[in-house]
Amino acid sequence: AIPHPRGHAHLAALVNHESYNFSHRIDHLSFGELVPAIINPLDGTEKIAIDHNQMFQYFITVVPTKLHTYKISADTHQFSVTERERIINHAAGSHGVSGIFMKYDLSSLMVTVTEEHMPFWQFFVRLCGIVGGIFSTTDLDPINLSILFLLRMATQTTTYLF
Repeated sequence: AIPHPRGHAHLAALVNHESYNFSHRIDHLSFGELVPAIINPLDGTEKIAIDHNQMFQYFITVVPTKLHTYKISADTHQFSVTERERIINHAAGSHGVSGIFMKYDLSSLMVTVTEEHMPFWQFFVRLCGIVGGIFSTTDLDPINLSILFLLRMATQTTTYLF
């Protein structure tokens, strides 16, 4: 074990910086219960370092999530990530420390996802609203159609050719 202060530590003094290789692969990263429906954006991420002085940064925002569906009920977390990578070249003005850095931001808001089925009466009311909207916008209500049909029949004259 290497003694280091709390927080983060840079172990750069122990290794020659010419031998750095920060190529990496993230097979899986998740927070909380593993839920099959949640997509973890860093799963399968692979980065190849093209220089020994390269910095990879992952800015991760973690959001607590409650899922209540008919199949599962879970308290878990979703996250979004912004990736940034650059080569450190002090001579060109690109300063920093080469390495792989993950910076976390925990959201104070919670997302609750609940699955509910619509009652039949609510579905019927919405369906009537849609049908009524179609009739009112296209002016095709049945009363007007029947009046137009009767007026047309009354105004037509019939001529017979013998």
